Amino acid sequence: MLVWGHQFDSPAGTGMYCTYVLSATPEQMMLLMPAAGVAASRACAIVSGTTPRLKWVNDLLVGRNKISGILAWIRQDRAGHPVAVLGWGLNLALPANRPLVANQ
Repeated sequence: MLVWGHQFDSPAGTGMYCTYVLSATPEQMMLLMPAAGVAASRACAIVSGTTPRLKWVNDLLVGRNKISGILAWIRQDRAGHPVAVLGWGLNLALPANRPLVANQ
């Protein structure tokens, strides 16, 4: 699948993906990405006992391996009001025949 010009591949059962649409002020939207990164890192720590580190504000890494990515962008709802769209993907497992690389 091609998403925003990037190839996206996720075999069944290997990842979890969520999209949230949020109403927020422009000031709040500027803080959305860093807040989402911190929240995702803390959630992973609670569930797995391992705290991923943030690379920039949108990638979570364990060691050198990327386990999660976060995207956020601003759109307009049907009434023309700005909304933030936040997408989050988490690698849960990779097939044994797939090599592990840092940019997954």
